[in-house]
Amino acid sequence: MEELAYSDEGVISRYFFFEGVNKLDVFVEDVGKEYEYETILKKLFGEKYKISEIFPLGGKNNVIKTLDEFIENGKIDSEIPKIFIVDGDFDKYLDNIEVKEHPNLVYLEKYNIENYYVDKKATVSFMKGKLEKLDKKVEEIIKFEEWLEETVNDLKSIFILYCIIQENELGIPNVGESEYRIFEDLSGKVISQVYDSLKLQVEKELPNVSELERIMEEKYLKENSDFFDLICGKHLLCSLFLHLKSCGKGFRRADLEWHLKQNIDISKLDFLKQRVETLV
Repeated sequence: MEELAYSDEGVISRYFFFEGVNKLDVFVEDVGKEYEYETILKKLFGEKYKISEIFPLGGKNNVIKTLDEFIENGKIDSEIPKIFIVDGDFDKYLDNIEVKEHPNLVYLEKYNIENYYVDKKATVSFMKGKLEKLDKKVEEIIKFEEWLEETVNDLKSIFILYCIIQENELGIPNVGESEYRIFEDLSGKVISQVYDSLKLQVEKELPNVSELERIMEEKYLKENSDFFDLICGKHLLCSLFLHLKSCGKGFRRADLEWHLKQNIDISKLDFLKQRVETLV
C-alpha cells in the first residue's frame, strides 16, 4: 500500500478532537474507505460498540507509527479499546519485512480488505437483479467457481514475481500499477503475455529468478492451501467485474463492489472480532 501524505500532528489532533465519541477506536490504512469499514464493523459487532468516527492514516507504516506513539505516550490502554487494522499484503512471505506483533494490531489474513468481498453468494444475488433469472440459472451463466479457480491460477505466477520484486527491492512496477492492464477487457481473463514480460524484466536483475519463484511458492504453501490470499483483492474484483459484464447487461464496477461490501460473509472476519474482544 503506497503511503499518502501524512501529518503526525494532524492525525493525533483529529483523534483527540473526536476522543470519547466512540466505544471502540478503529485505525485503518486507507483514506476514503472509512465507509467500508463502518459497514463491515456494524455487521461484525452489531450495536455492541458505538463507532462514530474511523481514523484513516494513509498507509501501513503510518498505522504502525501511530500505534507506537500511543504506546510511548501511555494511551494504548485507555478506557476505550483501540484496534489498528492493516493489510496482509506480502508481509508474511518476504524476508525484508518485519511483521510487528502487538495485541492492538491486526493484520488481515488475506492480501487486503477487498479479498473478503469476493463471494459467490453475494455475486449471484447481484447478478440475479441484472439477469432477472432464478439463482440456479444465474449460477450456470456466471460460473463463479470456474472463474475464480482460473483467475487465481493465472494470477499466481504474476504475484509470486511481485513478491520477488518487493523482497529484492528491484524497483520494477508491480502490484501498485493499474489492475486493468492485466486483464482482457471483454472477458476479464488474465493476459498471458503479462507474466512473460514481467519475468524478462526480473531476469535482467536476477538471473536465477526461476529458482526464486520455486522457493517463494514453497514458502507461501507452508502457510496456505491455495493462492487466493496472495492475490490483491482489487485485481480479483477487476477481473470479476469484467467477467460478469461479459455474461449480460452492463453496470458500473462501483455498484457491484458496493453490493458485495453490503453482503459480505462476515464470518470470514471472526478473527478480527475475537481480537477486539480480548481488548475489552
